[in-house]
Amino acid sequence: MCPNRIIYNRAFLRSLQPTALRHPQKLRKKHHCGWQRALKRTQINQMTVPELVSTNCRSLSNKMDYLQSLMYSNVYRNAGVLAIQETWLHQHYDDNLISINGYKVFRQDRNSSKKKYGGGVATYINTNWSTSNHVCFNYSNDSIDCITVRCRPKHLSKYSYIYITNIYITPNCSLSNIVMFADEFTEFAAPAFGNSLSIVCGDFNSCDHSFLTSLGHENLVKFNTHLDKSLDLVFINDRDVYETRRRAPLLNSDHCIIRILPKVYGKLQRKLFSHLTKKIHERSYSHDNILALRSMLHDTNWELFTDDKLDATVSNITDYLKFCLDICCPYETLFSRFDRISSLQLKKLRRQKEKLYKNCDNTGVRKINTLIKIEIERLNRLYNEKFLSCKNPSNIWKLFNKLTSKKQMSVDVYSDVML
Repeated sequence: MCPNRIIYNRAFLRSLQPTALRHPQKLRKKHHCGWQRALKRTQINQMTVPELVSTNCRSLSNKMDYLQSLMYSNVYRNAGVLAIQETWLHQHYDDNLISINGYKVFRQDRNSSKKKYGGGVATYINTNWSTSNHVCFNYSNDSIDCITVRCRPKHLSKYSYIYITNIYITPNCSLSNIVMFADEFTEFAAPAFGNSLSIVCGDFNSCDHSFLTSLGHENLVKFNTHLDKSLDLVFINDRDVYETRRRAPLLNSDHCIIRILPKVYGKLQRKLFSHLTKKIHERSYSHDNILALRSMLHDTNWELFTDDKLDATVSNITDYLKFCLDICCPYETLFSRFDRISSLQLKKLRRQKEKLYKNCDNTGVRKINTLIKIEIERLNRLYNEKFLSCKNPSNIWKLFNKLTSKKQMSVDVYSDVML
């Protein structure tokens, strides 16, 4: 090696780089995908709202091998729900013949039709996403097949339940059949979808679907799903949660596959799915404030407020009382989250209690317990006011059932009463 050779370190060489090409380390690590990349990295058992796949397969039995291989691929491996229309199944088909590993199937076959083939819907629920599932509505005649599955996943905070509705309507369905189905479905859905997420997907074949719009649902499909027509639709009662994409059909089917992707797992979109924090302004009626108000009213010379007219006297006294309240009991800004018993103040009190307990301060623990009880009573009062101010009759009915501890009468007791 030449002794006169000049060696530059890495830091000096980087300092010679033009300033226009210099980028912060944090900026270079950012990804432009946002919620899509976050969705790929989210495990199925940690999802609150699922990724859905909907398609019209036109006979399910001869496409099971391809469907299983498709669900194991990287694109569909995180799918929590698979909705299939036109399964062409009947009562002699066992569930084991159409089963997919890791999924539980709920099906509604067309039994009343005189045709040999046609109709039927099937909904697959991923057991890693939700295990508490059951059918709460089903309907079938010669023109319409429908099944609704109520799901309760492990990680669900904003909604009470998630309802997955799978519908198939034939092209020659009459208006009377649609009206009959719409009346029955609306009677079920109106009280059930109050605080829940409802997803309605299926093949509507350009039939009237205004009854879903009246229930607060909105269509997310804005592209053609069958040749140059948009027959397969997806309705949801919370539009900001999902986005739809189009994929290639299932084997020789003439309907494309619709991917329904949740947008709530990104850093910016996560606030759409969190509990809403609301500012509440309340007067502080603490013990010291009440004593200050009493002393202020006691030292007041009330003769100064008298007037010849009664209305003027009442107005003067009212204004003075408001002034006293503003001075002695001022308004405080509280941040409350309407999820029964949860607030920032309650968290602070619990942390203080833990510190006092570690320091063996029993007197301080008793005082903190009193403050915790007062905070819980305040949260319960706000929760009840929120329910009573709601215009949804199903929520009010649930509230009264909780308040009265209503219990269902067992079958044995009911039979004894009837006897």
